[in-house]
Amino acid sequence: MVYYWDMDGVLCNFHKEPYKYENAINRQWIAHLEPFTYNIEVLIGQVEQGAKVYILTKAASDEAKQGKLDWIAKHIPQFDTNNFICIVGNGRKVDYIREAGMLIDDDKRNTSPWLKAGYPFYPLAYKGQRVEL
Repeated sequence: MVYYWDMDGVLCNFHKEPYKYENAINRQWIAHLEPFTYNIEVLIGQVEQGAKVYILTKAASDEAKQGKLDWIAKHIPQFDTNNFICIVGNGRKVDYIREAGMLIDDDKRNTSPWLKAGYPFYPLAYKGQRVEL
């Protein structure tokens, strides 16, 4: 199976933070977001079981993208960053996939186009929900 993991609200607690939209371009702020440890453990388990795992996320700027890479290096150092897909600016996640797979995301703006394209997704009812695959 192939999995595409969102970061904000799924792997890290972007939504808890005050001034999240003002800080969304700040590399250091992004690099220090609180991890959702349980979901990270599920992602690591998928990799260890031989699944193809991507992190598919959006960033407000190139600096924010670097902050996300810093966050991954700190919290998921074993993750192959060749499987990191970051859309800087606008864009639909479904347009950036490398192969068919399941999206794990908390934003209907991402899951709706995914479903329309015929791919499965794991809908998170609220920010930080545990993923049970």
